[in-house]
Amino acid sequence: MLAAPDLWTWITIPAIGALIGWSTNWLAVKMIFRPIRPVHLLGFRLQGLVGRRQRELAKAIGRVVGDHL
Repeated sequence: MLAAPDLWTWITIPAIGALIGWSTNWLAVKMIFRPIRPVHLLGFRLQGLVGRRQRELAKAIGRVVGDHL
C-alpha cells in the first residue's frame, strides 16, 4: 500500500516548479533585451533581439501610431 504524501512533499514540489518557472522567465527576458550592443564571443555575435531590430521596431511602432492615433 502506498503512503500518502506528507506536508513536505506538498510544499516542495510547487516551490521547485515555481523556481524553475521564475528562472526560465527571467532568462528569457534577459535574452530579449540584453546585451544592447553586440558582443563578439568565440566568433559569434551576441545581441538582444530588441537591440538588434531597433530600427525595424521604431518604424513599425511609428506606423501603428500614425495609422491608429
